Amino acid sequence: MMAAPNRYGPAPFHDESSIIVNMSELWMRMCCSSTPTDEGEYHGNPGDADATEKPSVIIPPSSLSCVGFVSNRADVASSYRKKFAKRMINMRRNRHGVVVAKATQSELITFEELLHALKTCKKDPYGRLIGPGDLFWRTPEVELKRCVEYEKDQEKWATTADRLYCEYFGYTATKNEEGKLVAQQHDAKRQTAWVKNKFPYAFEEGIQHDVCFFGSIQARNFCLDVIKNKIGVGKHIIWFTNSMENRSVPEIDHIQIIYRDAPN
Repeated sequence: MMAAPNRYGPAPFHDESSIIVNMSELWMRMCCSSTPTDEGEYHGNPGDADATEKPSVIIPPSSLSCVGFVSNRADVASSYRKKFAKRMINMRRNRHGVVVAKATQSELITFEELLHALKTCKKDPYGRLIGPGDLFWRTPEVELKRCVEYEKDQEKWATTADRLYCEYFGYTATKNEEGKLVAQQHDAKRQTAWVKNKFPYAFEEGIQHDVCFFGSIQARNFCLDVIKNKIGVGKHIIWFTNSMENRSVPEIDHIQIIYRDAPN
């Protein structure tokens, strides 16, 4: 059943598999209806650590409502609402005619607030959570840096995507009739590029924000495999894809990966 839309994003998408997480045996009994096969505990890459190391956990945002993860859920919701109300939204139309929403705010987002913001979001056709464009924000300083870099791309490149295709996927570039560089997408040296986000959202200290670009659209299970191969033990991980109105580079499929050290 779909609940009514709310001010924080689309209506919840209730999928049993999205409540799969194995923080502890008690949590499993209280919150989950089946054995975890994707989101949940894992021990990182082979050789990363021995069996005594704390496993990493990929957390589905629906877990915020599970007893045992966040004890002060009302406080988390209240603090997020107050920060959310202060953000400034800048609407602009990109080169494809798509209206892109970019939010800025100086107050920082906690890991629990991130979970709260995502917990009612829908999934895309590939099974990935969609983070609507107005849920998160960058600090004004970081957003300015992003705008300056992307505007500089216009001097040399046909699009920012052409530059990223060459930098991240190893494409060669040729000049178009306007003298701008265009990526030749038939000669990619790789199909996946995991990088530290140069323009991260305004998360509090201790939260890492990475982004993974794909040469073609990838489904949920592929994304999960990439995450497990990249992030080792002892982390709490949240991941999602942006809604189209919040994609700085809509031409390249990508996901956001946010993680921190698992609390003791």
